[in-house]
Amino acid sequence: MQISIFGLLVTQAVKGKAQTIGFLGLTFKPGTDDLRESPTVELVERLIGKGYRLLLYDENVSLDCLMHHRVSKTIDLEDDVLFENAADA
Repeated sequence: MQISIFGLLVTQAVKGKAQTIGFLGLTFKPGTDDLRESPTVELVERLIGKGYRLLLYDENVSLDCLMHHRVSKTIDLEDDVLFENAADA
């Protein structure tokens, strides 16, 4: 429910503006690379489904970790997402 409300607020805020949204952090808990049960991942999936392009940064999550998580089933990493972590920055 909260993710739905937040997703609606985000889409209303960017309506008529650039279709790229940035995220700092993806995990549910700081200092880990654990994406399980992450509300941010659910929001990312919803926004990608609505056609937004995303810029993602998480210092603890590698691209390999992202690709092996369920998010990789709904996101085209080459077209929909620009991803960086601390090793890339």
